[in-house]
Order: sequence, then structure tokens, then C-alpha cells
Amino acid sequence: MSDKKAFVFDTNFIVQNKKLTDVIDKLKDSYNLYVTQLSIDERIAQQVRERNVVYDEAEKLQQENLNLLSVHFKKSKDEIKEYVKNGVQRIYSEAFGDTIIEYSTTADSFKRVIQRANDKLPPFSNDKNASDKGFKDCLLWFSILDYFRCHGENEVLFITNDQGFLKNKEYLIAEFKKETGKIIEIESNTFYNELIESREIVETKPDETKEITIPNVEAIRDRINTLVEDIRIVEYNNHFGDECWERTFSTSKLLDKDYVQLVFEGLDSAIKKHFLESSIKATEVLEYDNRIENGNIEIPIKALEELKKLYDEIKTRYPKYLDPLFEATAKILNSNYIEPKQLAWEDDLPF
Repeated sequence: MSDKKAFVFDTNFIVQNKKLTDVIDKLKDSYNLYVTQLSIDERIAQQVRERNVVYDEAEKLQQENLNLLSVHFKKSKDEIKEYVKNGVQRIYSEAFGDTIIEYSTTADSFKRVIQRANDKLPPFSNDKNASDKGFKDCLLWFSILDYFRCHGENEVLFITNDQGFLKNKEYLIAEFKKETGKIIEIESNTFYNELIESREIVETKPDETKEITIPNVEAIRDRINTLVEDIRIVEYNNHFGDECWERTFSTSKLLDKDYVQLVFEGLDSAIKKHFLESSIKATEVLEYDNRIENGNIEIPIKALEELKKLYDEIKTRYPKYLDPLFEATAKILNSNYIEPKQLAWEDDLPF
């Protein structure tokens, strides 16, 4: 058996880290990487919903303009659903091979989850008035338990932002040990950035004693991507327990580095103004010339504080990286750029 630990991704980590192939490349030499089939199915469902928005908008537009428009779809919703399902599954199969952890859908498995919900055992909440939200989390946990009971490594690292796991990690770690005889660590998504950053390379110039360190560029890239994504989108669970995300704003005018510099320089003021609040509107942070639209979805104040921490660090220690920071941030935030309505189809499938 390999001496490497197993590294298991939860769905929210995959959503947060869009370039999963880069993550795989950075971890594959140190870990054996796993993903659950349940997470793959969730990503398929999320992408199908995103594509269905195109149909919904087109149908609405036609209904509002019956005398002007007749919409014809080249592919039906069912055809697109099948296309997404096959395409996403193929991408994960190519990336993970035989380290995709299956889950059971038998009646016995369903009874097992129901019993766990009734007993209010993690990852279900045991709060007196808590709902039964957590069915998918429980199914995912059982799939990990069942797999490593008979297969895989002796040490497992499970990365997730789901509070059902993080708030109950001691119970779950003990259960994993009892059920499998193995060790599992349960960490938040930010642990990945800390893991990569811990590999920071310290270099010295032979003839310059005061030139001590340079930043680990890969680690900084990952921090920028993660922190700015936390500003750009918010994640939540709908009434069915599905993991969803929503833009905190949209813009029809692209942001450039000069505009982003204004945003960074205004972070301190925005945070102090709202320091007793848990979240604030995107317009409070990003609006400078009326280009920010639909900015009523609130950004967690903690996310802004973490972004400011990164900005202060680069400004103080690596000032020559400020312009690249502004450029990189603009590129990520511009993912929320929405062109004037058009119904063009995008064929590529992300993780």
C-alpha cells in the first residue's frame, strides 16, 4: 500500500477551485486523490441548472414578445442534460480513474440515513430545533466510511467547508477510527491554501544579505483565487439541501487594474464602517462609477477581512506585486461580467 495519505475533495471545494486540474497537479506527488460520485452528481446537477437558465430566459423572452419572436432550440433540455452528464463524468473519470468513491442507493442505505437523521447524529445537527437538512452530507460520509473500511490508505484528509462536518469533526473522526481502524483529518477548504503555502521556498541572493525571501508565487495565486472567489460568489444550500451559488454582483463593463486598485484601497474603510455586521452588500465595496449591477447579495465581512490581509501583506512585503495582484483580481471579478443578452451556447464543460 502507498505511504501517501488519501486526499478527499468535497463538492464545495471543487466549486471554489475552478481549476481543479491545477490542484491535482500540486497534490498528486504527496497524496492519493479521491472524489466521491455524489460530488460528481452534484456538479452535474449544478451545471444542468445553469444551462437551463438559457432555456428559461429564451422562453420568457418569447412569451413577452409573441408578435416578434419565435424561438427554436437546436437541442432539448433532455439532450443537454445527457450531454452534461456524460461530459462531466468523463472529465472526472479521466482525472481520478479508479479513485472515484461510489455511494449506495439501496433501500437499506436509505434506511440507514433516515435512522441517522432521526437520531440527530453528525453530520446532521443535534440542535433542538434543527431541520433534517444533511441527507447528502450523510450519504457522502457513509460512502467514505464504507470505502475506507475495506480499501485505500490508512490516513485520510477530507477537505470541506460544510459546517455539518467541521462543527462535528471530533465525533466523526472518532467514528471513522472505530468503523475503519484508520485515521481521518477533517479540515476546511482554506487548509489547502495553507498546505501549499507551507511549501514556500526561501531563497537568498549570494551577495545580498538583506534580500531574504521572495513569495511563493503558486501559493499567492491560490490565495488570490480563493479569496476573490469568496467576494465574487456566495454559496448556500437550497430547500432540497443542494449546494448552490449566486453572484454577489454583475457588471456590463469590465473592471481593469486601476478600478480594482480603488477597491483594495477602500477595503479598510468599508470594513470599519460595517465592522459589527456579518455581511455587507457588494455595492458597498465594489461600486465607484455605477458599473456594479445587481449588487444586493451580501458578501461575508470575514471574506473582506481576509482579502485585506492579503493586500496588506503584499503591499508591505512585496510591493512590486501590487499591479499583478490588481490584474489577477480584475480577471477573476470579471467572471461576473454579463454581456447584453444573447443566447449563444457555450460547449466547454468545467469540473
